[in-house]
Amino acid sequence: MKKKNYEEEMRYEKKWIYNNNSYYQTLSSLMRSNFKFKHHHENRIVNTVYFDDFNLSNVLDNVEGQKDRVKHRLRWYGSDRYIDKPIFEMKHKKAFKTYKKKSFMTLKKKIDVNNINNFVDLKKKFNLKVKNNHLLQPKILISYKRTYLISSDNLIRATIDQDIKYKKLNKFNDNFFHKFNNIVMEMKYDINLDTYFRNLINNISVRYSKSSKYVNCMLLPSREFSN
Repeated sequence: MKKKNYEEEMRYEKKWIYNNNSYYQTLSSLMRSNFKFKHHHENRIVNTVYFDDFNLSNVLDNVEGQKDRVKHRLRWYGSDRYIDKPIFEMKHKKAFKTYKKKSFMTLKKKIDVNNINNFVDLKKKFNLKVKNNHLLQPKILISYKRTYLISSDNLIRATIDQDIKYKKLNKFNDNFFHKFNNIVMEMKYDINLDTYFRNLINNISVRYSKSSKYVNCMLLPSREFSN
């Protein structure tokens, strides 16, 4: 069997950002659109720890508009207090096109994210996975509730992320999350469907947005608190 290269597995990911109180309006708009979106599977809580180097190169690459970027993260579902059954991801991005390399990371037990000592072994495991010359550090934990949708023809997927909150991991004495007062809507589809997507998107009032949760939350001050 021919092994796929990452170019063959790339897809488009396009994001929009709205005010927090726009969730139901956004959901209704997607369902009434030409795509006739429907629920794909149950909502769930998504948690992600983002890793970056000392210079925050991933943040700088995004802010400076570098088209070719890679993001390193650890993702799991459910409780935001304990890392459990995490998935290691390297997300490559070229403009709106993305490709993910995923693998499961084995842990002996759940990791309490409020204990800085628990991140020592995790950091070692992560850097062994990355095989990168730059030592990556855990920078931030971002958690949100995700709604999953799919078009009536099962070709276009959409997600809406709400109740987004973050905790910068250089402040382990801070047990509070900080609010990100927006929702993020995203559409994902194979690159060969771009013309089809563009032809059908015209009845949704949208404007593309640079909306990396990692970058946006890293640049935000820690002002508002949520248990």
